[in-house]
Amino acid sequence: MKFEEFNRLNFKNRIFTMQSMELLGYDRETLRRQIQNWIKQGHVIQLKKGLYAYLGLEKNKLFSNFYVASLLYGDNSYISLESAMSFYELIPERVFQVSLVSTSKTKTFTNDLTSFNYKHIKPNLFDYFINQIDEFGAVYKVAYPEKALLDYIYFKVKANQNINEDFFEENLRLQNIEILKISRLKELEELFKMKKISQAVAVLERILKNA
Repeated sequence: MKFEEFNRLNFKNRIFTMQSMELLGYDRETLRRQIQNWIKQGHVIQLKKGLYAYLGLEKNKLFSNFYVASLLYGDNSYISLESAMSFYELIPERVFQVSLVSTSKTKTFTNDLTSFNYKHIKPNLFDYFINQIDEFGAVYKVAYPEKALLDYIYFKVKANQNINEDFFEENLRLQNIEILKISRLKELEELFKMKKISQAVAVLERILKNA
């Protein structure tokens, strides 16, 4: 298959699989060689084995990293931790790697876009996410802001670390706190049932009430 023919195919969100190309009638081995050439030419990015992103002749990225993250490791994951906190502008930093939680085992995918880090979480802690639509019209899942923040505490803060106002104001430089809901934080506290989570929720409640 010539690239001009490949360029005419209508890929949804420009993401395609080797299997989808085979279903269109293309020979697997011939296609594999051609895709490797297109990767070298910068027209295609390999996201993982068998999954590719098409950049086209213009080499434009018409898909978001968050949407790619929703495809790499099945449907049982969603954006959380620093990535979701940055998305909600709870922290001032722009985060380039994508952090997610998943009921599957911890795993990292690294490709030409960035690193996608999936943290294993128990199934009973997998709730509290919503669907978002990216700038290209594709859907992905992201944690509620309260869940993203407490996921960060759950995975990144040691059990003996003192969680106080300074931790949120100086270490995390927490901002935009008016979007946090005390009621949801309390619900999540009951869900996690952990001392450091309860400590974090108590401090956040004080900060929110004094804001």
